[in-house]
Amino acid sequence: DRLLEEKQRGLTIDLGFAWLRDENNNEISFVDVPGHEKFISNMLTGISGIDMVLMVIAADESVMPQTIEHLQIINLLSIKKGIIAITKTDLVEKEFVSLIKEEISTLISGTSIENSPIIETSVNTGFGIQELKKEIFKIIKTIPQKSNINKPRLPIDRSFSLTGFGTIATGTLLDGELSVGQEIIILPEKYSGRIRGIQIHQNSIDSAKPGTRVGINLSGISHQQIKRGQTIALPGNMEPTLAGDVELISLNKNIRHNSIVNLHFGTTQTLSKIRLLDRNILYKNSFCFAQLKVTNPVAFSKNDPFIIRLGSNTIGGGKIIDPNPPRHKRNSQKILQRLGNLSSDSNEKVV
Repeated sequence: DRLLEEKQRGLTIDLGFAWLRDENNNEISFVDVPGHEKFISNMLTGISGIDMVLMVIAADESVMPQTIEHLQIINLLSIKKGIIAITKTDLVEKEFVSLIKEEISTLISGTSIENSPIIETSVNTGFGIQELKKEIFKIIKTIPQKSNINKPRLPIDRSFSLTGFGTIATGTLLDGELSVGQEIIILPEKYSGRIRGIQIHQNSIDSAKPGTRVGINLSGISHQQIKRGQTIALPGNMEPTLAGDVELISLNKNIRHNSIVNLHFGTTQTLSKIRLLDRNILYKNSFCFAQLKVTNPVAFSKNDPFIIRLGSNTIGGGKIIDPNPPRHKRNSQKILQRLGNLSSDSNEKVV
């Protein structure tokens, strides 16, 4: 916990960052996200680019409404690796812990993290902590390396200024490597700068690989110009856009054509209009193609997952198919077929 209010309330409000090293010097980065339902938007900012989720459920509270919403979000983002840690097991009877395990098993059944290990822990007594660490490293070894398509981008989740260094931006690096000395651009504003230094877990390095949590020291850009939700990229690799074609999945609410929603993708949050391309209402627990029309330019990338919320409810999500499309005529079979090809797992259809 970094913030005074977090320490006073014993509650995560904003993102926290840490790392763990095993006996072979393998390192894992952690992004601690808020569990409380009032801070879901901060939670969504923290889970872009993660490989695995460690879901924490307290034995003295069991499954809460926000647990269910977090699970829906994990499922929509297709995060396939997970561990569930039951904490505070020293505060309840063993029989009650067994009931919670059954409830969790039922809850995760049919989701992207079904069959994930459920580990009982207690921070007070140390029970289960070593087992949890071993399980984390065991699962991490089964996760394939992040793809490198030589188009590095860093969705910024935190920025600050350090005396003697200047502007620092942090995030999870995707799609390529960044190196000291490279010229970069901050999107969507197109501020230009240069990478002065790179750190991973407080160690300075010359180049960072995709999938790693990095801190980047920038020159030529002031701290006031940097904020959460922007993206660091190489000039010419990405263009800001006001629209994106998407696969859209609804949860337990109907989604109407031209609805205005809160859109969350990467570390970005913005208002968006939803244009349904082949119907007026997307009924709950359904799927269709749609176009997102955002109010301010954003840096979409193909296959980026996204979440949409209305008020305090998560109502759906999906993935970006085309990050910079023209406006489409509705109910056009040609356009729907094109989107079907673009969203396919078949490279031949995409080409």
